[in-house]
Amino acid sequence: MKYRTVSAHLSAGVADDLIAVAQTLGMSPSRTAALAIVWGLSLVKAGQGVNSTRIVGHIEYIHAALDLLMEREHPDIHAKLVDLAVDRLERHHG
Repeated sequence: MKYRTVSAHLSAGVADDLIAVAQTLGMSPSRTAALAIVWGLSLVKAGQGVNSTRIVGHIEYIHAALDLLMEREHPDIHAKLVDLAVDRLERHHG
């Protein structure tokens, strides 16, 4: 894969947020910005726009639907899945 360098002028607040997120993720600000651009650009190209509230809403909807289906169809493993999700969240996201 070929890479090209592209620069961007950001407001001080956005730059500060970028640096803070990069530090939290243990990544460079440059890599963090590239990751954010790749995700955001994919959404824009798909006609979705970049609306974090909408994205979180979709994620929550999918989560609720899967949770309901698992609770109805597989009550024996439903609680185990919740515990596993909490364990994975703590392990991978602090």
